[in-house]
Amino acid sequence: MPRINLLFTCPHNGTQHTDKVRNKDNCDPGEFSIDNDIGTADLTERIITHIRRLSGKDPYKQIAVVDREYVDHNREAPCAYEVSDLQAQTAYDKYHNGILEIIEEMLPQNENGIAFLFDIHGTEKVEVKGNFIEVIVGTDKGHSRQSLTEIDPDYFWGPHGLIPLFKKKGIRVFPSNQSGEIVDFELDGGYTIQKYGSSQPQPRKGLVAIQIEVIRSIRGGMYCREKFAADIADCIWSFVYPFI
Repeated sequence: MPRINLLFTCPHNGTQHTDKVRNKDNCDPGEFSIDNDIGTADLTERIITHIRRLSGKDPYKQIAVVDREYVDHNREAPCAYEVSDLQAQTAYDKYHNGILEIIEEMLPQNENGIAFLFDIHGTEKVEVKGNFIEVIVGTDKGHSRQSLTEIDPDYFWGPHGLIPLFKKKGIRVFPSNQSGEIVDFELDGGYTIQKYGSSQPQPRKGLVAIQIEVIRSIRGGMYCREKFAADIADCIWSFVYPFI
């Protein structure tokens, strides 16, 4: 099956252990968590399956296998793992080197010089800034999608933009409008989309990186995950199709 310039990452639902648990003293306040994002690995796989069905092509994926108690793949070292744990360091480096290799493979394939990364997470929140939510979309205040903005400044919030497509599916999403994207709010994008998003220099300049946070009630049950995976895959495919 041919490949498509679309990468899904999932950092927080691994099950393997390494030698030492992480130490919160290595992290800034508010950055430390050892809780896995329940159901996100399966959700990611299901989204990929639906993208294959819709596109007839095979997306790329990088799904963490180590439990977050030992490695947080969405943090910068030394917060990501105990520095004396060589197993953890190896797992972390393998995850991120794999992402970079995929990006370098994807970008030259497209004459537009653009590719997409969706980083799939879970959130325990059900409300953001007074809005009940099912999904939080993070773009680092729009910086991680800079290459898309350069092609079409209005596309992300236009009729075929990601968040408008979510809303058409009846998904309660934050931010729900363009002004909300540029305000400070939690979960607006972590280390992965900041590191690989298109505000960074080459070879990542052409990568549109978007963080997706999904509430527990959707992730927790197989039926809900499957329905949501189908819905979100429809939205993602409609959103990326003109560019890949």
